[in-house]
Amino acid sequence: MMDYDTFPMKRFFRILQNPDLLEELKLSKDDFETLKEQWSERHPTAESTKLVEAHRKVIIEGIKIQRNIHLFQSLSTYNGDIEELFEVIGMKYDADPTVRLEKLKKEIVKSEQKLKIFDAQRDIIEKEIKETHQDRNDNVDINEVMASFELHGFTINDYETFPMGRYDAYTKLISKKEKANG
Repeated sequence: MMDYDTFPMKRFFRILQNPDLLEELKLSKDDFETLKEQWSERHPTAESTKLVEAHRKVIIEGIKIQRNIHLFQSLSTYNGDIEELFEVIGMKYDADPTVRLEKLKKEIVKSEQKLKIFDAQRDIIEKEIKETHQDRNDNVDINEVMASFELHGFTINDYETFPMGRYDAYTKLISKKEKANG
């Protein structure tokens, strides 16, 4: 298996632009797919970040629905201080049991509606990503990247063997430097 941190950056981008090079360079398609996954994890796109946030919202609302349903069920059998249950989940307690049940029902309905909305939004984002999915790495000009590193004061001895791990490190350092300079 190939190591992402030591794999040559130029070779990585060349293969992205021309997958036929895998055979010529005697590299496994599975190993290269693993490298691409690692690249994607370390360099998330705005779309993937948006999709992760959409998934997070769906999960949170699903948990809230389950929490409220369990609380609703627990109210009928719980012998302790019911007010304490409401405090734990952050809902305002009401002494009137009918009002409490109505509040819970409303919360469940509200969470179900939010879940449907968030689920639909997530589906739209997934659809947009599938429709416009282009490998964003195809457009990277490797020589411009190398020149940029040198302009920022990094020394690159051999462009052909420059590793992906060092690329990531340099990129992070440049980002930190730019943030510090405003």
